[in-house]
Amino acid sequence: STQSTWGVPHTINCANYVYCLAFSEVCELERPGTVEAFRDCMLDYHRGQGQDIFWREGSRCPTEAEYEQAVVGRTGALLRLAARLLRQLSAEDSPVDLLPIADRFAVYFQIRDDYMNLAAPEFTRFKPYCEDLSQGKYSFPVIHSITTAGADDKLDRILKQRTTDPTLLRYAWQLLQRTGSFDHCRRVLDARYEELCGMLDALGGNPPLRHVLRRLHESIPEAPPADHPHAKPPPPAERRKESLPFKF
Repeated sequence: STQSTWGVPHTINCANYVYCLAFSEVCELERPGTVEAFRDCMLDYHRGQGQDIFWREGSRCPTEAEYEQAVVGRTGALLRLAARLLRQLSAEDSPVDLLPIADRFAVYFQIRDDYMNLAAPEFTRFKPYCEDLSQGKYSFPVIHSITTAGADDKLDRILKQRTTDPTLLRYAWQLLQRTGSFDHCRRVLDARYEELCGMLDALGGNPPLRHVLRRLHESIPEAPPADHPHAKPPPPAERRKESLPFKF
């Protein structure tokens, strides 16, 4: 990550500088509504990011509805900004509102990313094993699992530890599978994909975007089976000394 290479102070300063550069370019457009679009979307982004941080640091599991609302602000901010700028800069006052499809795409993309992080073995080539779990993140599958488990709070307790222990992470992964959270996530992704395709068709179609969407969806693996690589017992050197597969 950037902060690991250049340090936190340089990273924060550079990020703020790029913000100012982007705002400067928006100001140079000199078109009504463009500055307001940039302001609104950046505020939405930080509100969504702040909500996610609040849940993670406060160990409070959100509902799926709260998750989607935060995703629209956080992940959807730049998509919403692009949609609003396109409308403001178009030669004619277009009656087409692209914000609904931008929001739906943001939610689809984020749920897909959450699912792939835990269900796609190839993700471990680029990111640490079950990174979302070790970061204590309330991702979409995790929210479903905790909600479904009810009083059984093992997964929530593991999440609070921010552990990188492979045995503990594998046990957390198995809890997700037992609650049917991967199957649920895959069903939601299939439904959202069909919804997006329908929205694109209603807008007159967009072959390049439809192709990208299809490629994204086709690359999603089926819900992982019990013999999935993430569920295999760790090598002897990785085994924990404790008799229980989780800590309290």
